[in-house]
Amino acid sequence: ELPSGVQPMLTPDDCDLAEAIAKASPEVQAAVLERYGITDVEAQLVCDPWSVHLASPEDERLTFHPTTSKPQRLVQTFLYQRMHGSFEDKEDNHYAHPIDITPV
Repeated sequence: ELPSGVQPMLTPDDCDLAEAIAKASPEVQAAVLERYGITDVEAQLVCDPWSVHLASPEDERLTFHPTTSKPQRLVQTFLYQRMHGSFEDKEDNHYAHPIDITPV
């Protein structure tokens, strides 16, 4: 049993799920289209999941689902643009193209 507000490390499955959720979000899709012209999030958007660190004890409420009060995982995804549109393209470094949106 972990203390209240404490969560275990993110697993690779957690990271994959966070990326899928971010890419499927209509809000994220609309924002990257409007700001960066990204039309294909699967080919042009890279999500780098990181755990969320709470800034204050008051933020602990964010770790509980608002309607069920069950504990929930918080993951933020730093976003980057893949300029050449292919994960296999070794000429591109997506970390050189950060996007100013951080979905949680």
